[in-house]
Amino acid sequence: MPTRLILVRHGDSHHKADGVHGGPRTCRGLTDLGRSQAVALKDRLTAAGVLPGPGERSQEPAIYSSIIPRAIETAAVLAGGAEENVVQDCGLCTYHMADWADGMSWEQIRRDHRRTDGGLFHPFEDGNEAWADLVLRVSKALTSIAAATSGGTAVVVTHAEGVAASLVVFGSLPLFREFDVLVSPASITEWVTDDDPAAPWHPGTRVALPVRWTLARLNDAAHLT
Repeated sequence: MPTRLILVRHGDSHHKADGVHGGPRTCRGLTDLGRSQAVALKDRLTAAGVLPGPGERSQEPAIYSSIIPRAIETAAVLAGGAEENVVQDCGLCTYHMADWADGMSWEQIRRDHRRTDGGLFHPFEDGNEAWADLVLRVSKALTSIAAATSGGTAVVVTHAEGVAASLVVFGSLPLFREFDVLVSPASITEWVTDDDPAAPWHPGTRVALPVRWTLARLNDAAHLT
């Protein structure tokens, strides 16, 4: 049986309109638009047989989310309103920043805390993490979820950066790529493999990676049009 990871960016959220870093402490969750997007996504995944219909439990997939309220709220909608059925994983978060920056405007962060050595391996702002750090963290989370899901389907609610990092994790793209990736709110990105994602591998074996993934869709937001 193939293993499917359906990555979802959270729905439209207040932090984006407010122009702030909405971390786990100050994120105000989804806007009305974001909640309607999450409902439309749930309807589509239910119609496709990914999520169970009323009274169907045997085929219910595992649903994961980051620990940030906008992701948790999106995942809870997909879980039929049962937030307790959502597995929260800090590895799926957007950039980890210092607690003092939680709720601070990006204008202030970039004005008062900008670094001059920012790049792939160094953060652009004090208290932030570098892109390479984020990719490593998301890689650990996604590969662990894939191994736990072997032969099944998991729905993973993350952030735009988490979806972009999956291109490195499963697509072996370089950390720095020559193009940008659009990840719309409540969009679907799906990875599928017929290999065993829990298969062991060690670089000393000098063999190809045991798992080959197929990017089945990227930024699919047809349910929102």
